[in-house]
Amino acid sequence: MDPAAGISYLMNALEVPRLVFLDLHWHLSEWTPSSTPFLLDALAPRPMPHLALDVSPGFAEFDVMLHGCNVSLFMTLRSVQFGVPDEDRTDWAFTGLPTVLPLSGVEESHILTYQWDTPPGFLSHLATYMPAVSTLLIKYDLISGEEDVDGHMELARVLSRVLESDSPVLFPRLAHLELVVGTIPLAFCEIIARALARRHEDGRRLRKLRICIDHQYASEWMWKWLGRGEPNYKETGIFDHVDTWEISGDSLNNDADAQRLGWRWWKDCVPHARHEYWQE
Repeated sequence: MDPAAGISYLMNALEVPRLVFLDLHWHLSEWTPSSTPFLLDALAPRPMPHLALDVSPGFAEFDVMLHGCNVSLFMTLRSVQFGVPDEDRTDWAFTGLPTVLPLSGVEESHILTYQWDTPPGFLSHLATYMPAVSTLLIKYDLISGEEDVDGHMELARVLSRVLESDSPVLFPRLAHLELVVGTIPLAFCEIIARALARRHEDGRRLRKLRICIDHQYASEWMWKWLGRGEPNYKETGIFDHVDTWEISGDSLNNDADAQRLGWRWWKDCVPHARHEYWQE
């Protein structure tokens, strides 16, 4: 069964207007690209302006979380069929994914992936469907647990293309950018600084910028700079085109009340129901 059609079938059987939490894990025995929207018209009066998207390499699996006032939906789609060409999944990511999710009303987006610009231009393409985004969190998950400077530099280049784009302008309302990474090279900051400068010149100065080390790499980061002090990020110019900023929670922070986002987490998320028979 088409995964979107299956989800719609299940949601039709539920009292959708009263729905507050839905968690679906869908294993596809075969790759069945879909363009059927996941959400029913019954949910249209309940906008969900928060989106979290976790994409695996090759789009063999992705997690989606949509959240709004008193409603939280979480879906995992996983292809278990071997031998499916990556091109088929990639094509669907560009043509199908933007049609099955209500992206136009998303105001805060969290995006996690293990590879950047794979496929090329995906983040830029996705951004064209989310013009209302004002807060963007990007998390780079390291599979190997190593520092992966090259991967982080690729992330900086991909992000800079999104920030500098003017045909079309991507994320035109972006005010708050937060990056969760495993390392913060000076060259990484220099690339982003140039993009922020271009955005500032175009009249879209960023209000908040936060770059932080993922908690699972925090101890390695601390030991790396113990006794030496962290690099002087100010020299990269990354702070010249934002109103408030923070890097790695260090002494450079000039905004003690900077908003700290949690990956796929909002304060008013609907919690899991707890029952005696439910074990997690």
